[in-house]
This record gives sequence, C-alpha cells and structure tokens, in this order.
Amino acid sequence: MTELKNNAPAVSGTALRSPSGTVDQLRSGTTPSAWLSRDEAIALVSAAGDGLPYLACLLMWRLGLRVVELTGDRRRGAADGDALAWGDIDLESGFATIRRGKGGKSRRIPIHQELKQALHSARRLQPNLTKDPARPLLYNESRKKAPGYRTVLRWVKEAFERAVESGEIKPKNGIIGTHILRHSAARHWENSHTKVSTISTWLGHTTILVTQDYLRTLSTDQAEEMAGIE
Repeated sequence: MTELKNNAPAVSGTALRSPSGTVDQLRSGTTPSAWLSRDEAIALVSAAGDGLPYLACLLMWRLGLRVVELTGDRRRGAADGDALAWGDIDLESGFATIRRGKGGKSRRIPIHQELKQALHSARRLQPNLTKDPARPLLYNESRKKAPGYRTVLRWVKEAFERAVESGEIKPKNGIIGTHILRHSAARHWENSHTKVSTISTWLGHTTILVTQDYLRTLSTDQAEEMAGIE
C-alpha cells in the first residue's frame, strides 16, 4: 500500500517509552499529558511506515480519535462492527461520523485534506473492499480481519520510538501515552483558532471543562512554533 502514503501531502491508554527511558502510565486529572508539534506529529505518522499502521496513526491524529473508536474495544469482546468503518466516512461532504464514542455518544468531525487524500488512495487500492459500508477502515485483506486494539497500540508505540531515535521528536515532559495524537489534535485545532466548544464536540468530551483541561498546558513557545498550522 505504498501509494496510500506517497499520495498524502508531506506531512492514550497504555504508556509509551519516553526519550529518557522511563515509562509513565497515562492517567487523567494528574500530570499534564504530552503532545506533539505539527512537525513531530508528521514525524510520528511517517515513522509508522506504510499501509495500515500509517493510516491508523493519521486517522487518530487528524480526527482526534481514541484508539477504541478506531478499532472497537476488543478487550471487552466488542464485535468487528464497533470499528470505524467505510460507511462512517463521507468523502463527498468531508465528514467522518464517530458512532461509537465514549459513553455511546456520536459526533461528526471534518476530514483534513491530508487524510482525505489518503482515504481516496485506499479506495483506489482496494475498490472491492471499500464498497462495503460495514468494512472496517483498517481491514487487513490477507488476514481477513481488522487489527485489534493492542495491535494499533503497538503501531503507535513503535512509530513514536522510531521518531524519538531519529531525533524528529524532542524529549517530552508529562505523560507519554497513546492519546498523544489525540492530545496533539486538540492543541493543533486550538492553534488554528477553532472555538473550544467546537473542539470539545469533535473530541466527544462530556463537558467543555474536560477540553479546557486538555489545552491548559499549551505554552507560548509551543504556540509560536505551531503558528499557521493548516
């Protein structure tokens, strides 16, 4: 699926290993969670490689997804139908519908142009598979199934570690978790002057206070670094 990545513009749960070699467990309401600048997010997505790992990381970043919203929570015996599927993606209108969000909430999120191009490429590469609206976006044709929660966690972890080793991701303070792409999406949206209430809706938060907590560690230096994000 090399075309899927090549056609795209250059671009939390289980803890990830930080550059210092320590492992911090992702917790809520305690230590501020780490996030990535735009260039670092691009580096992580690129470090995922090609094909499904690349698409998974791109989806989580550009849609601000929880891992379970992408894969379905198979740790609790969820069926394949719980995964984000092609029927949830409307490339014509440019919106993705998350029907199985936390607490059973559904929401619509605009699809970033980069992600839209990657999805168009995936459809060209697998036209028969993508015609089925119930087919998971991450369906693996050779294995006849979509990857599970733990597999996607591993993809994010390995991509993060590769990007750190290459020097493309700087050392982080705070918690390094698999929500790092989701946290990054929230901050990138804020930097592009999206209203906090809109960000809250896109993230599927129960209240705007949760979203404000997500954004509270945005520093002046980081905001300047990310100025002009698209």
